[in-house]
Amino acid sequence: MSSGGAEVDITGTGTGVHTWHRYKLSYFAGYDTNCAWKSIIIPLIGTGMKGMIDKITVSTKSLGAGARCDLTIEANQTASTSNTMQITTTAKRLHSFTGIGLGNIEDFRLALSWANGNATYDTAIRKVIVSGHYVEN
Repeated sequence: MSSGGAEVDITGTGTGVHTWHRYKLSYFAGYDTNCAWKSIIIPLIGTGMKGMIDKITVSTKSLGAGARCDLTIEANQTASTSNTMQITTTAKRLHSFTGIGLGNIEDFRLALSWANGNATYDTAIRKVIVSGHYVEN
């Protein structure tokens, strides 16, 4: 079900009208792989300091064969983008990434894409942990 921000009755009884904004509920005959999500922007600047991301750990449910989600980091008001990190591997639940390829970060946000995923085996993201340190400008 997708409405692009319009009001839709999701109860089927005519009693509940809800407004949806850029969300898609889809599991009828398979998972929709035409999906993407971006986090809020997270500032990292301080007095004379900028951030560096050392490691990203993603927690998922146990993945099925062909399950995949791509993760990128958009930094410095999307002027810089990290390497694409693939969240995949059958039966794996913790996915760790280093060597992100970004430095001197003023702000960042996470961008997830399921475009290369699988319509049968989803990649449900449970938690993302970003760790790093500060460096002087």
